[in-house]
Amino acid sequence: MLKKAVIIDDETACIRTLEIYLKKYLPGWTLAGTALNGADGLRLIAEEQPQLAFVDIQMPLMNGLDMVQLLPPGPTRVIFTTAYDQYAIRAIKLSAFDYLLKPIEPDELTACVQRWEQQADNSGSKRQKEVLKQALQGSPLPYIGLSTLKGLLFIRPEEIMYCEAESNYTNVYMQDGTQHLLSKSLVHFEDLLDPERFFRIHKSYIINLHCVAQYIRGEGGEVMLRSGVCLPLSRGRKDEFLALFGKI
Repeated sequence: MLKKAVIIDDETACIRTLEIYLKKYLPGWTLAGTALNGADGLRLIAEEQPQLAFVDIQMPLMNGLDMVQLLPPGPTRVIFTTAYDQYAIRAIKLSAFDYLLKPIEPDELTACVQRWEQQADNSGSKRQKEVLKQALQGSPLPYIGLSTLKGLLFIRPEEIMYCEAESNYTNVYMQDGTQHLLSKSLVHFEDLLDPERFFRIHKSYIINLHCVAQYIRGEGGEVMLRSGVCLPLSRGRKDEFLALFGKI
């Protein structure tokens, strides 16, 4: 049975591009309909109940972010499509919604849909909307969303001990000893996490500065965390890292 998708975008050229990509690269999917604004998009989703909705952020009458706030519970998972907007994308990242940057590339589209297929339940959608709303309002955010293979996990950022790059994935190690593999690059977490608390010590590692126990001398040296884990410190980041700490 074909899975259904809808496209909500005020640019017909973008709709056409996505339609072509769906047919060419995702043969298991069918386009169930399109809409040119958020208000019509809500009606389309209610009628078709698609598995995926590709929603543009900037639209007349009602933008994509406002539309998602009004979307009732259901089977539809939202993937935002947008030209680069740092403020909006940070909010989307915090709430663990998926997004595609325009112009959309076929490999990014297929990877995004594959993440949906690996994690097809809609768990956490209410919390996603709450976190998105808070982020857009500039309110303090006690939680961030992690999109894992098992579903959405909402955590307090300070609970993270360190993040480790693994190809295009990231291992997130928590202070309680748990570990989560995320299908996001380390750059994603570098943009997401508070630079006052988190520091990229190496091309492969971001650490929680509150978890640092010791610096071990060397060409770059090593950073020992309170758990006993030792991680390499790159030579190019050594001076900046040491400057973060007072010395006696």
